[in-house]
This record gives sequence, C-alpha cells and structure tokens, in this order.
Amino acid sequence: MVRPSEKRRSSRAPAGFSLRFQCLDDENEAREYSAQTVNISKDGLLMVSAQHLRVGSNVLLKLRVPVEISGSAFSCTRSLGRIVHRQVPEDGSIRYGVALGRASYRP
Repeated sequence: MVRPSEKRRSSRAPAGFSLRFQCLDDENEAREYSAQTVNISKDGLLMVSAQHLRVGSNVLLKLRVPVEISGSAFSCTRSLGRIVHRQVPEDGSIRYGVALGRASYRP
C-alpha cells in the first residue's frame, strides 16, 4: 500500500487554521461544516472534521488566511478539493486528506 505522504507533489507545513467547507456531492450541498487543518501545502491539506465524508467526495473549502500571512484581517481563499483519504488516529479524531484544485483569493 502506498502511503498518502509518498504520493505528494509538495511538502506540507503544520498549520492549525479553522476552515469551512461544503460537500458538493451531498444533497445538503448548501450546508457549511467546520474543520481544522493539521497541515497544508499548495497541493493539499489534512483536516479534522466531525462530518462524515466519503473518499472521492468533492468539497468547496473556505479558508480565512491569517493576518500574519496575508497582511489583511479579511482575506479569504476558496478552493475546490477532493477527499483522497481518511485516517482515524488513536485519539479517535477523523482526519481527511484533501487534494486541492483551483483556488481563488480575495484580499
């Protein structure tokens, strides 16, 4: 079995950002859920969420970019993503690996 980290195109940095997301494959597509990032890169992220998601699901992510990075308290990025794997570590949290697609940035 190939580990998710072995398939990455770019390295990830630890990051504990709050984000909101919508599951685009769900009948409740308009509903937003919350999550917390564990790590992030230009190509993907690992997030913790209580929401049950299927591997292969498409999601719309909304991430408020921290002031230290963007220089603005109101900057936000939106990105399409796809759930590529699910992990359940010993602490019982549910983590999802997300491959990122197109993104848009709003200062």
